[in-house]
Amino acid sequence: MTDDELLQTLRWTEGFATIRTMAQSAGGTTKLVMRGDQGPFILKEIPLQLASVEAWRRAMGVVHPRVTRVYEVRELPDKLVTVSEFVEGESLRALVERTGPLAPEAAASILRDVCQGAAALHELGIIHRDIAPGNVIVSPRGAVLADLGNSRVHAASEKVDTVRLGTAGFSSPEQYGFAQTDVRSDVFSLGRLLQYMLTGRVPQEGESLDGLPPRMRKVVEKACAFEPGARYKSARELERALPGEGAYARTAGPGAAPSPGGHVRDVWAGWEANPRAVWRGWRSCTSRVRRVLVVVVLAVVALFAVAFCGGCSPYFRWSIPCGLAFGLGYAAMWLGVFGLPGLEVCCMLLRCGGYSPAVGTLGRRLARLAVTCLLEALVLLGAAGVLMLAAGTLFPGAAQAVG
Repeated sequence: MTDDELLQTLRWTEGFATIRTMAQSAGGTTKLVMRGDQGPFILKEIPLQLASVEAWRRAMGVVHPRVTRVYEVRELPDKLVTVSEFVEGESLRALVERTGPLAPEAAASILRDVCQGAAALHELGIIHRDIAPGNVIVSPRGAVLADLGNSRVHAASEKVDTVRLGTAGFSSPEQYGFAQTDVRSDVFSLGRLLQYMLTGRVPQEGESLDGLPPRMRKVVEKACAFEPGARYKSARELERALPGEGAYARTAGPGAAPSPGGHVRDVWAGWEANPRAVWRGWRSCTSRVRRVLVVVVLAVVALFAVAFCGGCSPYFRWSIPCGLAFGLGYAAMWLGVFGLPGLEVCCMLLRCGGYSPAVGTLGRRLARLAVTCLLEALVLLGAAGVLMLAAGTLFPGAAQAVG
């Protein structure tokens, strides 16, 4: 680094105003900062001998809602300075300390998010190496994986890691010199994270898993196997192994008491634990294929109805009422089948504050829903009129014959 480059970097770091120091240790300093009227941001200063510059630079290419964005990476002679996104929310550690063990469906929902974030890093060859409760933020957009301070890039030529880092209870055996860390090391930490959420305690070596739900226990046992080859091969595979969304919600009836994690164990529990799944289900319910089928069926019914009740017949005066009934009936059907469940989903999203999208986003979705209903009703109303004219041309004597 030239003197000019060093001076430019120092001036750049001096442009940040510290709001507060969030953490300070031998592994570096983490600060909440502002830069003029921009921010807040997370600024980390990591001793150069402990930082993986390549991992941080690669992380700048990760754009995923389950991982904090890395905006800037600057290298000084003695340390690495990084600027990352600040995610508003509560750490998973603080959440569990406040509420106690989480319900299985809530734990599975959070772990799915973290698995997605870890997978996004793994796709660029980055191993996080410190997936722990303190580095998971439960935010309005879901659970977000943060703090890449211990991350590194996997190197096939290495036999062991040169630096042993991580959080006690969540670090894989490889991080203590048994082998080189890779994707399966993060899988180990993800398994320990699931165990922590279900028990409310930092996992200990040899701790019994008998108190966990059977399906969860199997996931933890495989993810946390001592031998890396016995674990899930990727974070995606671990995510797929988790029980299905809402798997525990059917075990209790309406009106059941809230679980220790604050999620009601009734028929809606699975949806409240992961409302994004409900939104996806609602969208699939309104899939293009189903809507096309609905339009085709109604069009065929309208064709036969118009053939015998409208067109150029003595019953022509009924054509406009038939068209209005057709269009308004379709609008009512659309709202009844698709619209009201959508409103219900929005209410659930708002109730689940930790997972809800912004109110503005919900407003835009509802406005889009209303406009779509109106436009489709108008289009179908026009289509009904065309069908009536066509029926009058094709079946000019049908109404008289029936009459």
